[in-house]
Amino acid sequence: MKHVAGVAKKYGIDMRVGVYNDISFFDTIESAHYNDIGSLKSDEIRSFNEAKEMIGARPQQTDTMLPPPVTKEQLINIRENIPEIIKDFPENFDFLVLYDEWRRGGLKLNCYSILDSLVILPNGDVPICQNLNVMIGNVFTNTLDEVFNGAAAQEKQKHYSKNCNACWINFHRKYDVILYRSFEKYFGPFATRKMLGQYWWEKKKENV
Repeated sequence: MKHVAGVAKKYGIDMRVGVYNDISFFDTIESAHYNDIGSLKSDEIRSFNEAKEMIGARPQQTDTMLPPPVTKEQLINIRENIPEIIKDFPENFDFLVLYDEWRRGGLKLNCYSILDSLVILPNGDVPICQNLNVMIGNVFTNTLDEVFNGAAAQEKQKHYSKNCNACWINFHRKYDVILYRSFEKYFGPFATRKMLGQYWWEKKKENV
């Protein structure tokens, strides 16, 4: 990471840091957040359908999605291990530090990214997000506008945006972090809670 950041800085290239996630969209099934960062490695290559079947065999998601439980031994101090140069890419530094807190169960943000961004799977299915195996439609049977803006989709979006805190995927969580940080900057924490809902950055919920 330090080397890549140095190259990016030298040539004026933007750098985006992501965290491994076990989602069918990327054909991965290992439980990433239950393990030490960097400890998972597999030479096995799976097809999208194989990964989707393996994820589909997991227990059904609950209505309120939370970070996966981890043991104290699994939690390294990410802040102390982030190369200093990453601070030159503030969005990424914040994302990694907050991931550390999220794994400890100390961070809660509503998920507004699902109201703005989506992905389409190879078979045309449109999941509500990259993390949950919850579909809102298929572009081969309905238009994208009907899929994303239909009444059933909006009901699911409204529910999960308020009740899910189950992933730290950069496609979704960076959107939310920037949204909340921007609102805090211009309106303050109290007004941000009123507009975006209750949230907290650290274990002590009053420390927003």
